[in-house]
Amino acid sequence: MPMRPMRPCSVPGCAALTTGGPCPQHKGGPSDSLARARKEADARKGDSRTFYFSKPWRRVRAMRLALDPFCACGEPATTVDHKKTRRERPDLELDLNNTESKCESHHNQKTATHDGGFGNARR
Repeated sequence: MPMRPMRPCSVPGCAALTTGGPCPQHKGGPSDSLARARKEADARKGDSRTFYFSKPWRRVRAMRLALDPFCACGEPATTVDHKKTRRERPDLELDLNNTESKCESHHNQKTATHDGGFGNARR
């Protein structure tokens, strides 16, 4: 079986050759810490990903978009937003009255200004 071709280390400026990724000198360096940070972020988001792909949420989302197909600005609604966040009121996460239809622009604006920003939710 042929061996993989040697490539330069993935750390900028390092000329060491490896079979891929960082060289042994740079293992555990910036690229590994970036990968570790991504894994930690994915773990924190795991609950949200599970929730937003669940059948109960998809059902509530479909009902909200059927009731209110347009954002308050008049654009077609593409997202369903929680009025009170899931963190603030977990008991209302599937309550149709706690949701509102929004266009992507207004949803992103609300998330960035009121809900702690993208990936920076208040804990």
